[in-house]
Amino acid sequence: MQVFSSTGAFLFAFGADGNSPGCFRYPHGVIVDRLQRIIVSDSYNNRLQAFTSEGELLSTFGRAGYGKGCFSYACGIDLDEFGRIAIAEYGNHRVQVIGSGKWLSHVFEWRVDRHAMAPESMKLAIMTMTLIRTIEHESIVSALPNELLFEIFSWL
Repeated sequence: MQVFSSTGAFLFAFGADGNSPGCFRYPHGVIVDRLQRIIVSDSYNNRLQAFTSEGELLSTFGRAGYGKGCFSYACGIDLDEFGRIAIAEYGNHRVQVIGSGKWLSHVFEWRVDRHAMAPESMKLAIMTMTLIRTIEHESIVSALPNELLFEIFSWL
C-alpha cells in the first residue's frame, strides 16, 4: 500500500506480498474511516485488515468460507456515515455489512500518555467528564465509573 498527501506527494508505503498479518494478496479495496484508520479488503487472504494512519497493523478480521464473518474474495469495500463497512464478495456473490465496532472497538485504549493520539470525540468526552467532575464533587456523575461515562459520552 502506498500513501500520498492530498497534494499527491508520496508519504510512505507499508505491507508486502504474503498471507501473514500486515501482508496482502491482491488487495482490492481501501477506505479511511472517521478515526483515520486505513481499512483494506485483502481479497485472496479473505480478510479485512486495519492500520493506523501511519501504516501500523491494528487488527485483522475474517477468514475463508461462507458463513458470517467469512469472506470469499472480498473485491470491494465501502463505509457509510454510521461507520458500517460494506464488503462486496466475488466468491460468495454477496455484500456483507458489519459495524467497525464489531472488530475494531478494542483498537484504541485511552491512557493519559496517549491522549494526543485519541480521536477528537474521545478527547472532548474526557475534557467534558473532567469538567463535570471538577464542578460537581458530590454528584451522581462523580460516582459513575469512567468506562460508563465514556460510553455515555460516545452516544452524545
